[in-house]
Parts: sequence; C-alpha cells; structure tokens
Amino acid sequence: MRDRPMNTRVDHMDLPLTRQVGGVTLTCYVALCSWNSGQGVTLVVTFEGGGTAHIREPELDVEDATDADYQRMLDSVQLAPCKTCGGPAFDPTWKPSNRDGDCEKCFHKIIDAELAKGQAKEAKKLAKLDAKAKAEGYTHRIEAWIHRDGDDQQLSLWLQNPTTRQIRAELRREGSLDLSDYKIIKL
Repeated sequence: MRDRPMNTRVDHMDLPLTRQVGGVTLTCYVALCSWNSGQGVTLVVTFEGGGTAHIREPELDVEDATDADYQRMLDSVQLAPCKTCGGPAFDPTWKPSNRDGDCEKCFHKIIDAELAKGQAKEAKKLAKLDAKAKAEGYTHRIEAWIHRDGDDQQLSLWLQNPTTRQIRAELRREGSLDLSDYKIIKL
C-alpha cells in the first residue's frame, strides 16, 4: 500500500497494488488500454497460479483515478475454492468466465484433456484415410494451409511421389495466396 492520503491522484508508476485474501496475494496493475481515450480504467488482477481477471470501470478516466479508486476496484475481487481441487480460484459469481469455478491449473488440465481426446480422434481418422490412400497407390499426404484473402483453410491432399511444382500447382488451383505453407508426410 501507500504512505499518502487516499484521495490524491495516482502516479501510475506506484502500481502494482496488492491485497491479501485468505492467504492469497492478489496483485493488480492498470492495463495499457486504460490510456485509450474514452475506454475508462481496466485493472488486471492476478495471483500466483490463479490466472488473470480484469476489472473495468468505463466511466472512470485513468487521469482522474485515485488510490482509493484502485483500492476499491481491487477490494471487489472475490475468490472461492476451486470446484475441482479446492485451491483458490476467482469466484464465478463475482466474475463469470469460461473457468466456471475452476482454478487456472485445473481449467488447463480439463481443456488439455479435451484437446488430447480430440486430437487422438482426428489422428485415428487420418490414419484410416492414409491407409486407404496408400492402398490406392498414393505415397504422400500433403498438409497445407490455403491462404485466401482473409479466409484460411486447412487442406489434406494425397499424391503419388509429389514434386514441389505439383504441390504448388495444387495450392494455386485451390486459390492460395501463399504457395509455401505445407508439409509432406510419407505414407
């Protein structure tokens, strides 16, 4: 905290502010977007292992903000036990988010598991397509990104002994503006 009266204007270099909540140290600082005209103040709040939350007061101009304003904003932060592990997490009733009551670590474990499951499913599907293509005489799969004007799409091509010229011709035919964004996988 600070040694000056709470009603003085803030020298923004004095941040970050900290606050203890149940043995957890919350830290906050003013987000850069706060200096954009008409945006109001946004504080970025973090705690070790806990991710990040944003508190926004659009009606409060950063040039008029005082220590008391920042302290009030930081004091509004609520923590709750993580619904998975019981550790500290941002309280979803204070600030709804896609974390839905999980701490950052548990949230990432959940989404990493979902990602791994999806990737395994796609790998299995691709392996079947590769086996079918190989049985039909194809020797390589080309994984490419087709870059059109603002519309990027992934494309899988199966070819027999492809050359760079042949691959680029396929990408050009698909309308790609970049003829180099591909990789070759031998079947």
